[in-house]
Amino acid sequence: MHTDFAFLLSSHLGWCPHPRVIQQIITEAVKIEQEFLTDALPVALIGMNAKLMCQYIEFIADRLLVSLGNEKIYNVTNPFDFMDMISLQGKTNFFEK
Repeated sequence: MHTDFAFLLSSHLGWCPHPRVIQQIITEAVKIEQEFLTDALPVALIGMNAKLMCQYIEFIADRLLVSLGNEKIYNVTNPFDFMDMISLQGKTNFFEK
């Protein structure tokens, strides 16, 4: 929902950063998030570990890049099939019920 709003807002502004700037921002964010994750999840859980979470972060980054008109960087698959169900479009917002 927040991502959709950001895309809508940028389309109304009529201005978007250069693709190279977008790529730089997202790759830096991926690096920071992966460093945090490695510290936050030092022990593997059943079906979830730091390596898979890092792959998921890269998967989401690629999805954002494509949504912003850029090419994918990481070209990885979603390691968590259940996350597709959680992030389905058209899901009812808790506050809209």
